[in-house]
Amino acid sequence: MLILDAAEPGRVPGSGRHQSHAQGQDWAVLTSAEEDRAHETLTREITIFRKVGDLYRRSEETYRLRLIPTHDLLD
Repeated sequence: MLILDAAEPGRVPGSGRHQSHAQGQDWAVLTSAEEDRAHETLTREITIFRKVGDLYRRSEETYRLRLIPTHDLLD
């Protein structure tokens, strides 16, 4: 098996939920990440606002990852 990209459990510290944001003059990005430790999954949600003319466009993305412990990758 060839694995190009993998993430381990423990990506989101503390309670398993993290939120952040960044903004510029005509854009904003809101992100949240939630780790389900029991099921070894990570869900990332990204909401993007960008100004186009006088209005703002909104787009959303959701990513779900299966988290794989290092020892499982090395076996």
